[in-house]
Amino acid sequence: VGPIPSGFGAHLVRIQAVTPGAVPPLAEVRGAVERDWRVEERRKERDRTYRQWLGKYHIEPPALP
Repeated sequence: VGPIPSGFGAHLVRIQAVTPGAVPPLAEVRGAVERDWRVEERRKERDRTYRQWLGKYHIEPPALP
């Protein structure tokens, strides 16, 4: 297949086998799913806090000479 462009030039690729993808059982990925969920929840909470802080202040740009 190709040529396939990349930052290193053009490449030809030989595909020797195709393996269909599969969704792993939750038991195999539970730790990663929980970690990703916690990271996303922390990000949402941080964003809510920042929006609350920003709502308390009025910022005006400096006057131009």
